[in-house]
Order: sequence, then structure tokens, then C-alpha cells
Amino acid sequence: MAIEIISGENAWSKDNQRNKTRRWPSRRNPERLYPIATPEAKVSFKIKPDEKIFCIGSCFANEISQALYRQHYDVLSIFHDLPKSEDSPFNNDSVFHKYNVASIYNELAWALDPEQPYCHDQALISIGEDIVQDYQLTGKQRSYSRELGETFRDAFNRAFSAIREADVVILTLGVSEVWFDKDTQRYLNVAVPHSLIKTYPERFELHVFDYETTSFYLNAIYQLLATHLKPDFRLLVTVSPIPLTYTFRQQDVFISNSYSKAVLRVTVEELVASKANVNYFPSYEFVTLSNPSAIWRHDDYRHVDSSFVDYIMGNVMAQFTDATDADHEKNLLLKVKSLYYGGFIKDAKKLLSLIRKNQKTSSTEVFLLWTAMNTGLSGKVKLLFFKCSSYFQTYRHLSFVQHIDSVLSIFRKLSKDALVGHVDHWDGQCLNGWACNQNSSKPVQIKVLLGKAVIKTELAALARPDVARHLGLKNENFGFKVPLDSSQVEGQLIRVVFAESGDDLNFSPIYIDSKVTDL
Repeated sequence: MAIEIISGENAWSKDNQRNKTRRWPSRRNPERLYPIATPEAKVSFKIKPDEKIFCIGSCFANEISQALYRQHYDVLSIFHDLPKSEDSPFNNDSVFHKYNVASIYNELAWALDPEQPYCHDQALISIGEDIVQDYQLTGKQRSYSRELGETFRDAFNRAFSAIREADVVILTLGVSEVWFDKDTQRYLNVAVPHSLIKTYPERFELHVFDYETTSFYLNAIYQLLATHLKPDFRLLVTVSPIPLTYTFRQQDVFISNSYSKAVLRVTVEELVASKANVNYFPSYEFVTLSNPSAIWRHDDYRHVDSSFVDYIMGNVMAQFTDATDADHEKNLLLKVKSLYYGGFIKDAKKLLSLIRKNQKTSSTEVFLLWTAMNTGLSGKVKLLFFKCSSYFQTYRHLSFVQHIDSVLSIFRKLSKDALVGHVDHWDGQCLNGWACNQNSSKPVQIKVLLGKAVIKTELAALARPDVARHLGLKNENFGFKVPLDSSQVEGQLIRVVFAESGDDLNFSPIYIDSKVTDL
């Protein structure tokens, strides 16, 4: 069935011929494509500057929330006061990430539909004595006592219910590989770790969504919003440009990711064609068509740098609002920043010179950018320049004391990020693996937990040259081999955590059985 039928006359009409974006850019006129793409959305409604916006979806939705906040929009889906978990002391919006259409539907149904009330047993999964994890949120990344898990979930539900006030909902769709819980008959938000499969061997399955399943959930999401939000609500949808970290299918992750995004993109196009209050905005095209140097964060090839997200949303909102000349100038500055950050100095200087020439009065931001470009800042200083600028725009609401606390939290987080480790296997007598601090040559201490009780503390200091080569570290002494009483741990779920932070190593928790366990 066609999503749109155009007569031959209309297809070749003068109006269609006047569409300035109908032709693919050429090498002679590459401006809309190279080095940074500027696709245009098809707009059927407008957004007022003072309207309330709620973003929901993959991690890219959180980036959009922050970008819109930096551009002074009223964003409901940011800065949530949530309880702290003992092993995850930082309050951050990552718990609001919703990676697939089914988990988005679950959360919206619990928040909006009185006939589908939330129940803790639908979300919290026991992983040991009084320890639970919520696989509708971030799963193994956060562990709680049952009491704290329920308290955190209740606070999350209250924060998420702010969507009821939204005039505009922005939806970003992420993945098509979705885990299913046969006990609750619910799709989950995040992947189930191998240790949980060992604990509940028949409980979980991985489903690869096809077009029909994706379309079913996307239309169900729309119906929930249409039924319970304001009558004039509008929905902006996009496909997240963030690729899969890895695939569970027996094929290349490139191919799995391409399938996932294609299915999501097709279902979105069909929804947009059938609903007047639904529009698509091309964040996926902005990212995938642009030069990679200008878009990816400095530390990986998966997450879009915040300066480029600012550029995307500046352009998108200019199309969906009644943008002024000042707004268009701001968007040009955002493009300058992305070009400069990506190393396209010549293009950035050319565009900034044009802005300066057309400006009636020079702004502080233009002056700072011009100065930065003409003083030849190194890569690290340039990165610091952008991060500081982004930080103070995102957190402008904080007091001086809160800024200090926030900066200290960043340093604590950087310290935590340097801690890496892996539980390799249980050999029947010992728990084997490795753990290290990438910023220090000193061995780190790990703890082995049974429930809340620490049953072993060990220094990870055995030689692991294989891991040292993989991480590119000079020191190679960070392996561990922890002897455990098999009569005490067999049939139990064991956690291995960093003593310093309380965070689990990769592949922790691990289910200990009488057989040798390789992870």
C-alpha cells in the first residue's frame, strides 16, 4: 500500500520543480551536504516559544532536551530530583532513556492510562537477597534494595508524569532488538545480562522487531498521547542517529544497525503521512550525511557531540517556530562551532567572516569565537572551550555553590569512568577476572558480595598482559583470582564491585553453579 499517491501532473508541476531541496547536492554546490548536512523538515504545524516540550526516547532524546534548554525552551524532561542509589550516587537523566517502541509504550501507559496502573512486580526483577534491578529503566547499571528500588521507581513515575503538561512531545526511536520477559509478558528497555539468564534460564528472549510490530507500538504510543494529552498536542518524531553498541544476532553490527534504523524510519514515515499533528525531523539525516569529524564526540564513534546537537535543534526549531533574523544568525553560529570543533577551520572562518560582515553590532560570542580561531588553540584547549560554554548554558539555573558541587561531581564521575574490569569465569574454586584504574598504576581493590554481605575483599594485582595490550596500558598487574567457599556460593548470585565506587564489574552479578562458568 502506498503512503502517498501523487498524480503525474503534480509530480512534474512547477510548484514541485521550485522545491529547492529536491535535487541531491553536487560537488560544484556541496553546501547543503558537505562538510555538514542541512536537511529540511516538512513542516505542517508551528511551535510557540513558550510552549512546554517533553522529550522521550533513546539517549539522544536527553541530548535534545539539553540542547533545547540551552536555547531557552521550556523543557519538562530534564533536571529530575531522584533518590540516590548506594552504588550509583549520581542523579542523572540517563534513567529516562527509552530505547525501543515497546518500552516507550510501557512507560506512557503507566503514566497516562488509569486502566494500566504501574505495579512494581512489572518492572523490578530480583537478582539476590533483597536486591532488585529495573529493566524498564537501566537494568544492571543500577542495583537497589527492594525498598530503595520501589522508592526510586515511585519518584521516577512522578517525574515522568510531567508529560501530561506537554504541548509538544519529541520522540526519538532507537533500536529494534528488544528483550522480552515471559513472566511479566512485557518487553524490556535494556539488554538482559548473561548472569540474569543463568539465574532465570527460561524467562527471557530476544525479539527482533519487524515492520508490523514496530508499527503496532508506534501507533499505540500515538493513541495514548492523543487520548490523554491536550487536544492540540503535537508530536515531533525522529530516528536516533546513535548506532547499536553491539548486536545479539549472528551478523555484523553494521548490518543489524542498518536494519534497525530502516524499520524505524519506514514506520515513522507512515505515521507522519496519516496524522496532521505528527511531523518528522531529520536528526538521523543530519548526522549520517555529515562528515564524521564534525559530529562524533571525541571519545567514541557513537554519541553525537553536544555542539552538533545544538546545531541540529537550532535548525529544526527555526523551521517549526516563527524564527527571527537573530534566530537564523544564532543557527549560523552553531554551524560555525560544529565546523570549528570538527577541524574544518577554513570553512568555519569563512562563515564567521560572513556573519561579522552582516552584523550591525559585534556580539561577545562572535568575538570569542573569532579570537579562539585566530589564536590557534590546541585540540584539548578547543575541547575545553566548547565544554565550558555548553556547561554554563545548560546549567545556568544553578547557584555558585551548586556549580562547585557540580564540578566536583564531574571529577568524581571522571574518576569512576577510569575504573574498568571484567569477571571472566568461575572455575569451581575461584572467581577469575581483572580490574584496574586506567589513570593509575596502583592496583585497585574489589569486593565480592553475597546479597549485602561482603564475603571477600581482594587486591587485583596478578599479571594480565593480554588486557594490558587491549587497553594500551604499560602496567599489566590487575588480574584477580578470588577463592570462594563453593558450599557457600553455589546456587547464589554473586556481585563483584569496585571497593572505591561500589560499581559492578562487567558481567557482574554472576550466578554460581556446580559447573565451571565461562562468561
